[in-house]
Amino acid sequence: MTENSANDGGSGRDGGAAGGPGQPEDHDEPRGVEPVDASCPYCGVSLELLVDVSAGAQHYVEDCEVCCNPMEVRVVIDRDGDPMIDVRHQDD
Repeated sequence: MTENSANDGGSGRDGGAAGGPGQPEDHDEPRGVEPVDASCPYCGVSLELLVDVSAGAQHYVEDCEVCCNPMEVRVVIDRDGDPMIDVRHQDD
């Protein structure tokens, strides 16, 4: 007896649908860290913040990598699982 790629645990990594023909595809593996474009509210420089989508909505303070001022970051995950961020002065 030989094994085939249909027995790969349903990951769909062989390029086929995870559920097989006629089956709904699994909604992916959990999403992890994703880059999101933002601007520093102090110096205006464009930044790429890394957001852990699997953590859901978040609120934290992160220092700007250019001017070192503390930015208040709020993350909301939309219905499609994409992160949306709001970056403000920490004291706003």
